[in-house]
Amino acid sequence: MNELGLSRKKLEHAWLQYQQGLQPDTRLEVLHSWDRSRGRVAADQPRPRVMDMNLAYRWWLESELSSACEPILPNLSDLAKQGDFVAAISNEEGVLLWSAASPRMARISEGVGFVPGGHWGESEVGTNALALAMHTRKPQTVFSAEHFVQAVHDWVCYSAPVIHPATGRVLGVVDLSSTWENANPLALTIVQTLASSVNRVLAVTHQRMVPDQFLSLNVCGTISVRFNHQPLKLTLRQTEILLILALRPEGMSFEELYAALYPQDEVSPSTLKVELSRLRQALQGGISLKHYRLTVPVYTDVQAVRDLIRGGMLQQALGLYKGVLLPRSDSPFLESQREVLHSEITEALIRSGDQDLIWQFVHAFPEDYLLTQISKSG
Repeated sequence: MNELGLSRKKLEHAWLQYQQGLQPDTRLEVLHSWDRSRGRVAADQPRPRVMDMNLAYRWWLESELSSACEPILPNLSDLAKQGDFVAAISNEEGVLLWSAASPRMARISEGVGFVPGGHWGESEVGTNALALAMHTRKPQTVFSAEHFVQAVHDWVCYSAPVIHPATGRVLGVVDLSSTWENANPLALTIVQTLASSVNRVLAVTHQRMVPDQFLSLNVCGTISVRFNHQPLKLTLRQTEILLILALRPEGMSFEELYAALYPQDEVSPSTLKVELSRLRQALQGGISLKHYRLTVPVYTDVQAVRDLIRGGMLQQALGLYKGVLLPRSDSPFLESQREVLHSEITEALIRSGDQDLIWQFVHAFPEDYLLTQISKSG
């Protein structure tokens, strides 16, 4: 047995001692975290809570971390995929908001809820590197059975906190994790360097604020429209108008919007003008009426799915794509978008060759003939 294996065996023994009420031989930071975890977290729990991925993605877009982390995301993603890690960024509560992973670690991460929306605070899942880095405000490694929950004893995690240079508040954590045999102390240096880069960006842009007005459109599955974090009660046609404008951020003429919305010329143009007036009022003037476009920041799960596909994060894309785009819509533009988006997902799945993801998709969309045949042949 090599040195890494011996360390793992020693930690498993210490963890068992602690669970039996004995004094374990482990470092104090871990022991104190175990003490905080005991009574709040079951050591045999399989995985933490995982919130809706739409909400996690929206939190990511709205967070101060999103733009500050943008320069490090390509490097972080490449490191994860090339080094067989999962990379993650959490908020100050330990909720994962962004991740990228190698194919193997993506599958393993899904099994333990180490995905966007997963709650990895100490009160949720006990001792782990993200929680320890936030608690101690310094980079941390948590190896194998140093984790309080047994489900992640096969893991090693390296985390560094992102600390706002102006306020001193811990905003979140940059993390690299893998299975224990892939342990590499260099990973701790990497996350520390990347977190420092984020801190430098924050030092320059610390006055950046979350937009006062924000529109959110979820249309793939359960339809939900929110403005300023409050639900809007809209008709299908009104939702269609907002989605068309969201997918055409450059704006469009009244005639183009009319043609994109209505399948035939049987609806009076004045009807569309009334709808636009009502929507503009609901969005507190957030629609320009000279050249029709949204003037407030907007999130759509349609664009989020496309971004995830482009980033190679198919598991996360499928998590958002819970149904076809507005299935009852007869808008010519949205019917086309519906077909294109579905094709983009199926083509990405075919390129990936990932049978687990294909089966997941076929289970959700059994009417998709092409992927059903591929899954049977696989």
